[in-house]
Amino acid sequence: MKAQFTNLYIKNLDLKVTQEEFEELFNRYGSVTSAIIQVDDEGKSKDFSFVNYESHEEAQRAVDNLHNMEINGKKLFVSLTQKKAEREEELRKSYEQAKMEKLSKYASVNLYIKNLEDDVDDDEKLRAEFEPFGTITSCKVMHDEKNTLKGFGFVC
Repeated sequence: MKAQFTNLYIKNLDLKVTQEEFEELFNRYGSVTSAIIQVDDEGKSKDFSFVNYESHEEAQRAVDNLHNMEINGKKLFVSLTQKKAEREEELRKSYEQAKMEKLSKYASVNLYIKNLEDDVDDDEKLRAEFEPFGTITSCKVMHDEKNTLKGFGFVC
């Protein structure tokens, strides 16, 4: 279960958006306790900001409505504020999940391999050629009824 957050992190905010416009945008979704556009020493936006709401429900409503909203041609990024370790853990989990989905998608793909060299005459030699690219579940070099190489095989 996600934490009951009230503090939001915002990035990709158009540099032309003023502090007043920024506050007005986020006040639409609830009672804002603070809204700050981060600026450099010259007063220019650093392209990220923070907003804090009084309740989790208000913060969640702002995320639901403003995340990926286009403002002056830029898609706004709005999410809960996270510590670096939390962000890294979430990214690691999503990477692992994507990796597992990719593996399962190609888990039983059968490749047809043609024009095999004459020295690739058994299944183990063909397997050795393809093992660097992933897990091999089956491998077969095709022969005719007289055990003559047909010049093709399959790798799964």
